[in-house]
Amino acid sequence: MNANTKQVGGEHYKTEGIAHWDLITDNDVPYLVGCATKYLTRFRKKNGLQDLEKALHYTEKLIEVNANVRGHSWEHVDKLTLDTFFADNVITGPECEPIRLLLNWRTLNDLKVAKVWVETLIAEYDGGAPGAGYVNQG
Repeated sequence: MNANTKQVGGEHYKTEGIAHWDLITDNDVPYLVGCATKYLTRFRKKNGLQDLEKALHYTEKLIEVNANVRGHSWEHVDKLTLDTFFADNVITGPECEPIRLLLNWRTLNDLKVAKVWVETLIAEYDGGAPGAGYVNQG
């Protein structure tokens, strides 16, 4: 049995096309980027606000560990693959932007812009500030 044909605990990763873990492993995406984009990919299908807060937390850590880095050395995910991934996973509009930025960042500013996008999704999701479990680290 292929691992993509089963899911443990829900339907939030089921897709007929590009699954998130395939997008990440096929493109050698770094751990923190993979985690942040995982939560952005599934938030509407699983844990809502909590998933957005987790995506924000991983994005903040990504900014922290790359504060003195001029860029990264891994390959970017091409536009066609990303557009297919978004269509396969029913991710539209502004929800695409932080994922696109995180998967294709070149400078620290790209990560900071992605953080703003995630913060915007959080504000629009619950009409205000992040939930009680979120503590801003910087």
